[in-house]
Parts: sequence; structure tokens; C-alpha cells
Amino acid sequence: MVNILKGQRGGVKGEHLKHASINGVDIYTITSQQRSIPSWIGDKNQKVPRRVKQKDHDKVSLLQDLWFETATTKIKATPDGDYLMASGIYPPQVKVYELSQLSMKFERHLDSEIIDFQILSDDYSKIAFLCTDRTVYFHAKYGKHCTMRIPRMGRDIAYDYWSCDLFCAASSPDLYRINLEQGRFLSSLTTQSPALNVVSRSKVHGLVACGGEDGSVECFDMRMRSSVVVELMLFHLLVEVTALEFDGDADFQMAVGSSGGKVLIYDLRSSQPWHQVLGSEQPKLITTDSHIVKIWDSKTDTGLILLALDSSQIPAYFLPVLGPAPKWSPRLQQWEELELEGNKESFIYDKTKFLTKEDLDKLNLTNLIGTDLVRASLHGYFAKALADPSSYDKYIEQRKQDKLDKELANRITTKRKLPKVNRNLAKQIAENEEAEK
Repeated sequence: MVNILKGQRGGVKGEHLKHASINGVDIYTITSQQRSIPSWIGDKNQKVPRRVKQKDHDKVSLLQDLWFETATTKIKATPDGDYLMASGIYPPQVKVYELSQLSMKFERHLDSEIIDFQILSDDYSKIAFLCTDRTVYFHAKYGKHCTMRIPRMGRDIAYDYWSCDLFCAASSPDLYRINLEQGRFLSSLTTQSPALNVVSRSKVHGLVACGGEDGSVECFDMRMRSSVVVELMLFHLLVEVTALEFDGDADFQMAVGSSGGKVLIYDLRSSQPWHQVLGSEQPKLITTDSHIVKIWDSKTDTGLILLALDSSQIPAYFLPVLGPAPKWSPRLQQWEELELEGNKESFIYDKTKFLTKEDLDKLNLTNLIGTDLVRASLHGYFAKALADPSSYDKYIEQRKQDKLDKELANRITTKRKLPKVNRNLAKQIAENEEAEK
């Protein structure tokens, strides 16, 4: 099963993020592996130590209360970019975070689990929730406004801003329509699929596409009374369409994900999939399944990714290769400026020469492999030029000292407690005495 997300490109000095590098791409973990509040409190019968572990302080906190009791189901941002909404279980609830304040604004509890939700306005003032009890809940700023019940179990919803129609894909060949201006159901759109899994609408040309269990995608043009249907048989009949997303920048591009783990990019003017060339300057595509998140070549506005996983915490990852830190997180912006470049290990190639393994054998320098003087690279090694005549002598002395320390380690000796004054001199005298024995 594949999900498709549309990609987008503000830590303090002294704070450290967990770092990982995959295929040369740096990934910084912000909230992953963070313990929940109940684990901080611990058992009342146990003595709570006063000294808090340092690793709990060496984390950049993105948003307060960014967690749920059991798991997170959906995460979305409002169109104005000022608020972040997340739904989770258990109990079924939704939380709204105000990004300018870096904290939770409010939370609400619902009667059943949330399958999906749509933000109907620029902020959080109008929201539609599709729940597991076949009910669509409409909420306003003050709370629940009204409810409407659909005939079959819902699976996905989409909203048409032009006609104020809310589309509900369910375990039925019919695509249900609810007109929010009139407050009633409209005639459903009938498809050829036995059941629908996903529905999506293009913000550019207004086409509504729905993917079914039989691996087909059907597109409807809602601007005409007699809808124009474009049918695309994308996958084998045993493979279902699990994700569907239009490109917001390109007019006719559409990405389709399947239950078999494949992602196809289509141009609606052709029935054959269009394969994007890697390394081009096209928008990025983020695909997820039950185990992994893949980011394909693209252009975005921010390098921050929030994931809705089957865990209490909502993990956040920062990828500098995607873009800078978001403007609403000044701590992450400061950390990026002060620490990101400073933490990278740099290797200066001045006064170095590239040598192969055979060249090192001829120069009798194979014993330097693994040290700072010789560094492996591709099919050879970078060797530092001996501009300092004493560098090799220092290396020989260090090898002798290491060998001597290894021999002395096998002896039974009494460790002397060094004085507080002239510790280095006392240590050197003790080492000379041990060497003379």
C-alpha cells in the first residue's frame, strides 16, 4: 500500500539532533524516539531521581504536546499556513496547533475514529471529519455544527472549492456528493469500479479523480452537467489504487500509488505512464508505505517532514537537502545557522595526493591505512604530503608508546593518585619509573 504526499522546502546553539546519513543525504531527527509524558512520570512507588538524563535536554522541541495516546492517523496544515491539524486515537480526537505560538491551541474529542478530514476554510474555522461510523461531522470554531450519514463505509473525502461539493469515496461504486451551500446530498457519480478507495481534486483545472479496487482511475469534469469521464486502467485487476494526487504546478500531471508498492506518474493527455527522469528540476514526490518513506527528485519550500505513524509521538525529520527550516520555527532556524554546517566533518584535500593500493605497496605505506595520513576514497587513497618532516617520526613514537602501554597493561601495578599540582609532570615521572623497571 502506497500513500502519496505533496512535498514542501525555525534550535539553539548547544542543542544536538540525532543525525543519520542515507545515500549522502543528511537526516536530522527532531521528535522521534521521544518518550511520552507518562514514561517521564514513572511509577509512584519508585523513587524518581532528581538528576534528569542529559539526552532528554539535548533535543530541539518543535511543538508542544505533539503526541497522541496511542497513534496518529492524519496530519494536515491549513491553507494559510498558520495552523497544523492532527487526528489520532485512542480516544478519537483532533488537535490544532498554532505554529506562531509553537503550542497546541485546542483539542476536541469525537464519538468514533477519524478516517480522514478536510479543511474547508483558510484556517481551522470549518472542518469536515469522515469517521468509521459512516458519519460526516462538520465542525466550526465553536465546536460541532452538524452531522450527515452516508450509505456505505467511507474511505476518503475531497472538497471542491468552486462548487462547495464534498466528495466521499466509500465501499461502493458511487461517489457521494454533499453540497455544503445547500446542505443536502446531490446525485452521486457512478463509476465502473466495485468500490472506491481514494478521491482527489485538481486545484488547476478542477478534475475530480477517484481510484478503485480494480486498479482503475476515473476522472470527472464537474464544470459540465453531463460529466466527461476519463478512464485509465493502471494496474492489474488484483492490485488496488491506494493513493491519488494531482500536481499543483503542472496542469495535467497525476501520481497514482498502488497496493503493490508502485507509483506511476501520468500525463492525462496520454493513457501511458510518463516516467520522470531522475536529476531533473521537477517537483519532489514523497511516497510512503507501511515501512518506508521515499523522496523522489523535486523542488519544495521546506525541509521539515511530519509523519503520522502507529505510535504516540509524531516524529519530525529535518532534511536540509529539501530546503531550509520553516519560518514559524525560529529555534530550528537558529540551530540550522549555528550548528548545521559546524557539525559536518570536513576533509581538506590541500597537500594531498591520490594513490592506489599498488602505489602504497611500493612506497611501503600500507601500515598508514586507517590513520589520518591515508584516507580511503573510491578505488584508491588520499595520502597527505609529508610537508612536516617530523610527522612520520611522531607516528613512529606513537606506535612505540602504544606497544609499551600494551605490555605494561599485563603487569600487576599499583596506580598512584596524581597530585592536584603539576599533574602532567608527576605523570611523566611515573611513566619514566615504570619504563626503567
